[in-house]
Amino acid sequence: MKKFLFSLLTIIATSATVNAQSQFEKGDVSINVNWVMGASDFDSKCVDNTMLNGVGLLGEYGFMNVINSKGTISAGVLLGFQAGSTNGVDLSRVRIGTRGTLHYAFIPQLDTYAGINFLFVDINKAKYEYSADGVKYSDKETDTDVVAPALVAGCRYMVTSFFGVNAEVSWDKYQLVSLGLSFKF
Repeated sequence: MKKFLFSLLTIIATSATVNAQSQFEKGDVSINVNWVMGASDFDSKCVDNTMLNGVGLLGEYGFMNVINSKGTISAGVLLGFQAGSTNGVDLSRVRIGTRGTLHYAFIPQLDTYAGINFLFVDINKAKYEYSADGVKYSDKETDTDVVAPALVAGCRYMVTSFFGVNAEVSWDKYQLVSLGLSFKF
């Protein structure tokens, strides 16, 4: 275990000096694999805004340098799945959308960015099971939103030129926080 920890610390220490390109630039492609936390979206009597956990996948491409080549505009596609339960109701969400982002290095060695998520589809499902008069019933409810723009801000620290970590917050009640791994090509 000591050898493993020593090796891990050595890799992190040496890769911090190798981190030549932490800023996202024109022509870069990145993929984020994230843990996502957000709220459910049902206005039903038995479902409140329960927190849902899930996974998200974001791919983006830097297509234009701006602000004297210190910033980069990127476009991307996002996919996500979240699930949870409350009061005997199983909830799930599938999200498919696009994103436009401005990357600008406010802090050296940290890729900071802000942008807008445009969701193509946000499908929320609820499955109810209940008893009435000694009989068990089950019911399903589906709610679909088509376009719901939301602001997003985050940062990415590249441990190596290929691998990094990221964190995001979103002003969207469905995806509040996401944390994960980044891969840049």
